Amino acid sequence: MIAIVGMKAQTAFLVTKVLGKVNMQNPFKIRVAIALEKISYLLLSIATAAFLANEHADWLQKRAGIEGDKLTTQEFLVTAGLVFIISQIFRRGVELQAESDLTV
Repeated sequence: MIAIVGMKAQTAFLVTKVLGKVNMQNPFKIRVAIALEKISYLLLSIATAAFLANEHADWLQKRAGIEGDKLTTQEFLVTAGLVFIISQIFRRGVELQAESDLTV
């Protein structure tokens, strides 16, 4: 549970860092694409950790009758997928921007 909270905090930190890097005049930078990819991997890790925590809570409930909190995993999986797609769009934007700079 503590690891999940830590990863959520790190995700929030990376999001604020990425938003600070985005320049509206020249938004497609490789640093932003890489940071978005890291965020998507971190969100996938959160979903995996939440799934494992849910399975452990189920096991505890069956064995000892201890009720555990259920964490959501679907939202993290969907968000990770969307952020990964956006990072790939940014990577393609970087390629197109570099190609455009070479032709001008």
